[in-house]
Amino acid sequence: MLDDSAYVLRQLRKSPVFARAAVLTWAIGIGANTAIFSLVDQLILPLLPVRDPQQVAALSEWASFTAIARNPGTITPMSYPMYQDVRDHNQVFSQTMCQRRQDFTVNLSSESEVVSGEWVSGNYLSLLGIEPALGRLLEAKDTLYSGGNPFVVLGYSYWVNHFGADRRVIGRTIRVKDYPLTIVGVIRSGFDGLEPGLRANIFVPITMAPLVVKDYEFGRRFFDRRLRWVTPYGRLRPGVTIAQARAGLQPLFHQILEMEVRQAHSRNEDARAASGRIARHRAHDCVARRLHSGAPGSVLRSDERVAVRVAKAAAVLGGYMGQCAAAGSPVGGGA
Repeated sequence: MLDDSAYVLRQLRKSPVFARAAVLTWAIGIGANTAIFSLVDQLILPLLPVRDPQQVAALSEWASFTAIARNPGTITPMSYPMYQDVRDHNQVFSQTMCQRRQDFTVNLSSESEVVSGEWVSGNYLSLLGIEPALGRLLEAKDTLYSGGNPFVVLGYSYWVNHFGADRRVIGRTIRVKDYPLTIVGVIRSGFDGLEPGLRANIFVPITMAPLVVKDYEFGRRFFDRRLRWVTPYGRLRPGVTIAQARAGLQPLFHQILEMEVRQAHSRNEDARAASGRIARHRAHDCVARRLHSGAPGSVLRSDERVAVRVAKAAAVLGGYMGQCAAAGSPVGGGA
């Protein structure tokens, strides 16, 4: 078995295109029987002024195979389009939101400083039950369209320390990464973000990121499913437990993964062209070796050997992950 696994890895290293296709295929097969995604109980939420924190959980991608296996409770991010899929099609949450911590360069008149804040979906604060001290908070409609709502909400301490608690601050413009954003509200005292000890001073609509960041590559990839960068949270529907939510989400996550695999195959023309070149090269190489040996049919094709050994390795790997899933634990342990 170890010889088969080593051989497979060598062959995959030689053919990146074939490797990507193989890994995606394994992901679909494994995902049907094990937890592709996980819900992570947020032990820190009860420490924050959040409404019914026991009903809020973080969604973590590939939790069973990566971070949580090494460190239970760790959250791994997902892409923004994947968050949208979960938001629009799940049956276990009454609301879903997402966020990403970020250090911003903020200009107030002639002064500038680096300020910690968060990119957030429009319903981020309402899902957590946070109330405004002044003005209004962000709303779901503020993140319906990319770049459509150049607003910002201030943290209470930031408002007091930088604006002297001036109630006329609503409607003023500040420049965040040199992009003008209009202040629409101030958060009530007590909430400084989801990470205790790491205060978030400003909250910016996540759909403003492509314009505020001013990075062509990031703007182009904002809706790229391969760009994992946001952490989604969900508020459980009344009567739904964490265990029930985990079980209820798996069919949806599996459908999302299958759809992403199909999209990757249909859109990546370069990969298909490269695959065709590899196939032609292999055919040419196979014919040359057969001619050289003088015995037609005596040489087993390299891709046939890879397929046989991949099947053996995948069978053992799938069995191991199936046992872990049946035991109710992620691969490598942890909950």
